[in-house]
Amino acid sequence: MARPVVLKDAIYNAALKLFGEKGLAETSIRDIARQASVSEGSMYRHWPSKLALGWDIYKTNLEQLADLIQLRLRDAHTPSQQVRAVVATFYELFDDDPSLFRFLLLNQHELWPRLDETRDNPVHLWEQLVRQWWTEGNHHAVSLVLMTSITLGMILQPAVSCIYGTITVPMGQLVDDVTAEVCQVLGVSTPVKAQPLLTGT
Repeated sequence: MARPVVLKDAIYNAALKLFGEKGLAETSIRDIARQASVSEGSMYRHWPSKLALGWDIYKTNLEQLADLIQLRLRDAHTPSQQVRAVVATFYELFDDDPSLFRFLLLNQHELWPRLDETRDNPVHLWEQLVRQWWTEGNHHAVSLVLMTSITLGMILQPAVSCIYGTITVPMGQLVDDVTAEVCQVLGVSTPVKAQPLLTGT
């Protein structure tokens, strides 16, 4: 009974690696089967299509990331601690599993519209945090939606730069710098002293 599980795991891991490297659209069933050292028929016994496999990986891991962020936020009691918890969670995932992070980040345009709006995801959690700070008196001249997008971009764009090689240090080393910059834009106080971003890159 163990062999089907082993094969399914091999297919899953192969697809994750290739989706992260090449993207969902540019990865074929044949590519996945070759990477996993299985027949194409083996994949279809577990997933009806490449899109179904990609969606399974995307949905499962995005929900797990949201759960982890929520767990970290339980010990974050100030806005700056909450910002740092989110930034650190994203960057730890990047450093621990670059293929997974690449897949979640770079394939979002194809898979994001399929998400269940009733289920928490990292973007919704960030929007809830920004909304909370907004109602506590930290008002800006831009809309809530725009501020959510701007600050989330500040968190995620360094990871994109790391993917393409323009940032060469581990993302974990940038947590405090990015936290400080995001807090400054949001207008929330932070104990973190901002340092010039990209130091050592």
